[in-house]
Amino acid sequence: MQTLFDLLNYAASSKAPPLWATENDRVHRDFQIASKFQNTLNFRVYGTNTLTGHRDGEEGFGTENIDINAEILSTHAISYGENYCAFEVKCISYAKLYSLAAGYTGIDTRCYRELQELCVRTDFNPLIPKGSSYSCGDVIPAAHWARNVFERFRDKNIPTPQGTAMALINGAFVHIGLAAASVKNIEIPFAIFLENSIAHAQFSNRVGELYYFSNAERSWPASVMQHVRAKVVKRGFSHEKQSSVSIRAIPQELEAFCVAAEDYMREINLLIFKPSGNPLFVEGEPAPLSQASFFCPTLSIKTGALIEAILFCAWAVVQRVIFILSGDTTVPIDGGDQGSPLGLIQIPKLMMGKLEAMRSKYGSRCYSSGGQTSYGIEDLWTHGVGQVENLIEVLGDFSEISILEAYVLAMADKKFDIFAEPSKFIKKVKESAAPADAVALLRDDRLLMLLEESLEQFPTRHPKDSCR
Repeated sequence: MQTLFDLLNYAASSKAPPLWATENDRVHRDFQIASKFQNTLNFRVYGTNTLTGHRDGEEGFGTENIDINAEILSTHAISYGENYCAFEVKCISYAKLYSLAAGYTGIDTRCYRELQELCVRTDFNPLIPKGSSYSCGDVIPAAHWARNVFERFRDKNIPTPQGTAMALINGAFVHIGLAAASVKNIEIPFAIFLENSIAHAQFSNRVGELYYFSNAERSWPASVMQHVRAKVVKRGFSHEKQSSVSIRAIPQELEAFCVAAEDYMREINLLIFKPSGNPLFVEGEPAPLSQASFFCPTLSIKTGALIEAILFCAWAVVQRVIFILSGDTTVPIDGGDQGSPLGLIQIPKLMMGKLEAMRSKYGSRCYSSGGQTSYGIEDLWTHGVGQVENLIEVLGDFSEISILEAYVLAMADKKFDIFAEPSKFIKKVKESAAPADAVALLRDDRLLMLLEESLEQFPTRHPKDSCR
């Protein structure tokens, strides 16, 4: 997954990956091919001397009649509302450069070189509205990005030949770039889930419940489980009944999260440095290629699988809390004591309410419905960008449910001393006077330090040895 990790690291530091410059000659050759098709062979080139979408077949709309670049941008950059954050925009920009470097888009050579300088600038932060695409090219959010590029080029008197707008707005870069950025959103929920899983394992103190059958194909979850088992401190606690499945299945819960997240990241990695656009200009082909390389259903499917895994793990989190407060452990029922016999009685209900809201909002399948637009030209789409937006939201919701789980564990330790040595994270949560205080930790800059050891188990922390 090195390409993905390179994109994330270079984007975070606003530096240009060396790969971009090494492909300058390739991009130049493709531009020459595209120019030959249009200027020498007089081909109709989509978005260069034709209109777009279902208007593609209309004649007489070349550069002699209208500025097709301006027409495309003005009619496509039409959205509004909340915009993507700066890091998401940076990853979208970097994904575009990787895609252009992979070749065949026919973009002007000077534009490509200027883009390499522009996209690393910290003041280049186009406003790209969320919720603007069903992902059959993502041209509406892409046009907002491209419009800002054109403005920068105009300020520097950079020529933009006809077809530049199409080369810039087409492709899967919004989908892929947003997905790449979302990987950073997985880290904190994973770390909290791991911290809580370790805490439950320490409280149960039944190493046999942590047995995990691993193989080479599942090296990351196996490594995570090795870390969990090493953290179990024997205290002699036992109870007559076996633990609930949500406790005994901690290895399988972590495996579900890890496998789905790893598949998601691997798919992003495969798609980053890959030609994407329409049309494509390939040496040796008799005409520009009209195809659908802007389409990434595989990534949408992997995104849906990760959302499903998170919903499963959120269910497990709620059930683990219900078990620890059930009265079947050394923690009295509801975590109550003489000072407050009702204790934490409402926390599982609060968590269940949030879980049901997650299920209602994110529980539908990606392809449970569909349709067509552009009078049948766009009769299939991937929901890719929307799926990633949902993933980012569900990860935030999962973090909130998980920190409430941590609050229950911390309060149980505070009252009943259930851990021999609670983690730094649980110790910090113990300082919370109410659930809202614990949830506020999600916005605390110190959270990364508190979760440092668990974050080390996430592949982005080991880019040279990913998914060990």
